[in-house]
Amino acid sequence: RLASLNGGAQVDSANTLFLDVNKNSLGPVNGHTGSLNQVAGVRVSTRIQYNTLFAGIIGINSLTSGGKATAMSLAIQSLSSTGVWPIVTKQQSFTVGSVYTIWDDNKEAAGNAGWVDLDGGSGSASELASWVSDGFHSSDSEKFEYYDDAAGPSPGTSHESESLPFPSWLETTTGNKSSALGDMRTGQSITVLLFSQDNGESGSNLKYRATGLAQFTITSVSATGHPKSVQGTFERMVLPGDPSSTPTTSEMSTVRLTN
Repeated sequence: RLASLNGGAQVDSANTLFLDVNKNSLGPVNGHTGSLNQVAGVRVSTRIQYNTLFAGIIGINSLTSGGKATAMSLAIQSLSSTGVWPIVTKQQSFTVGSVYTIWDDNKEAAGNAGWVDLDGGSGSASELASWVSDGFHSSDSEKFEYYDDAAGPSPGTSHESESLPFPSWLETTTGNKSSALGDMRTGQSITVLLFSQDNGESGSNLKYRATGLAQFTITSVSATGHPKSVQGTFERMVLPGDPSSTPTTSEMSTVRLTN
């Protein structure tokens, strides 16, 4: 229908196919009854027939033209300037629509409640509060500070960059710093970092291995008493790698027009 509206031409045929990660056809979109787990893209092919003007002089009264476009959903490899929250949540098999504890003061590790110092700055409660309110946005003046993923894996060389690659290791900030939760609100959609492990240290020496991102909608905030916590409904996540390795219906990824 959209093709027919483009210039008012009559569409002779239009085909829409689901594609896997290798751009192989998984069959037509219309009437598709199979699993969507392997769907990584869509291809649309159209053909239109139109009347000619000057070619009619030599007996050619109509011509056929066609086009094809492919859009693929691709997993991201790094994070840049995107309003991520300064906390980490343990990577696991989340279920879309289920509620999880995103953060609490029972400590992810000794001396740490899961706060990460994204720019290698003070890691103060006020700094964390500003990132909780509006997310951390990397820029030329405020960059991610991280350690690359050396053999082991373990924290390697430190770097400063406007983008954060996955996986990489992040500094932590000690204490629960629950005052940073003051601007949080239920219904707010947030993006947090996932981690697979820590380096076994404690206090200010602790580092988390960031492996991806997850998005939640906040359902409750308990900023007083004990335990202090933040809970949210899981929406989607993204882990770097082959986008066919996990269901596209529960993964956060980028969509790119490939041809």
